Amino acid sequence: MTHVQQFVFKGDESEGAITPFGAHVLSWGFPGETPVIWLSEKADLSGNTPIRGGIPICLPWFNSPSSSPVSTVEAQYNHGFARISEWTRFEDPELADDPSTVIYELRHRREDCEGVFPHSFNALCTVTAGNELTVSLQVTNTDDHPFTFEEALHTYIQVGDIKDATISGLEGATYVDELKDGRTRTQFGEVMFTGPIDRAYNSSSSITLADPRSLRIITIEKHGSASTVVWNPWVEGAQKLADMGDAEWMNFVCIETANVGANALELEPNRVHTMSVTIRTDYFL
Repeated sequence: MTHVQQFVFKGDESEGAITPFGAHVLSWGFPGETPVIWLSEKADLSGNTPIRGGIPICLPWFNSPSSSPVSTVEAQYNHGFARISEWTRFEDPELADDPSTVIYELRHRREDCEGVFPHSFNALCTVTAGNELTVSLQVTNTDDHPFTFEEALHTYIQVGDIKDATISGLEGATYVDELKDGRTRTQFGEVMFTGPIDRAYNSSSSITLADPRSLRIITIEKHGSASTVVWNPWVEGAQKLADMGDAEWMNFVCIETANVGANALELEPNRVHTMSVTIRTDYFL
């Protein structure tokens, strides 16, 4: 079986790995400590299917094509085609000797991917590691007409036990509950985990993930993002996923920096939109 290429990037204290298949961050953390970014032990690294875990890039639509407000052609690519496309390393002379930063580029033409997204664009994914991890996604409309797109940095955060984890920073935000007929609700108090969750919050705020089992707090600061998606399949959902161990659902939560649904973006010709997330860790005293 073939395997995707992997390249290591390093900050002063942290390190991670990325593959050009989807410009997908596979790992990041601090040597000798529990990883911050989770990757399934059953992740398919053949380069033929999406990778379970890490930071997949969802672009130019989110979720299934039939449920997306931007996909007008029937397609087989859930969460868009960017995460199963081969991106090209973008060589910036100013960063040639900098092991902490990597940049990948995707150039899409109208006719690519069987024309399922008939609009031309360029995307740049920039990953920078230090005491924190920053991932940015820059999309440029290279076509002669405006188009609408969705995007998400589908980040899998590792936790000691999701049943003990909590998320703050979304209090008062409305969200679409994909597990309850897509109805809109309002978040009261912290997000706690007692079962499967799949929610798209209308929120541009940064959030904090408390992970008492790992004795750490993870701050997720985002820019250019009006949506935050929170997802975990729980035990029943994990058993339906061939690329996830039956018990692995306990050790991650997806907290996605996004612009999806009603927050999909319209981009005029030659205009650029940048969305980014910065992840940092602190420890309980």
